Amino acid sequence: LIGTLLIYAMGVTSERGRLFLIGTASYLFIHYAFNVGGVTAILPLTGIPLLLISQGGSSQMALFIAIGICQNVIARDNTARQRKMEEQQ
Repeated sequence: LIGTLLIYAMGVTSERGRLFLIGTASYLFIHYAFNVGGVTAILPLTGIPLLLISQGGSSQMALFIAIGICQNVIARDNTARQRKMEEQQ
């Protein structure tokens, strides 16, 4: 998921959309890094839930909202590209 968000971020034409996709990928990576670091005793345990695995209220909702906005950014970019291609033909 992180890699896919970064790949789409490189192709999005909107600067705001690119920042949101990179920010969401960073959010996912930081949560992953803290959890893996805590389990392997490299970092102290912080109590951050493992996203998409742990049951949680607010963190899970925040993640789903962020992923939904990312899907909207990608869909709008694809629609804009299709319209531009149709205008050129």
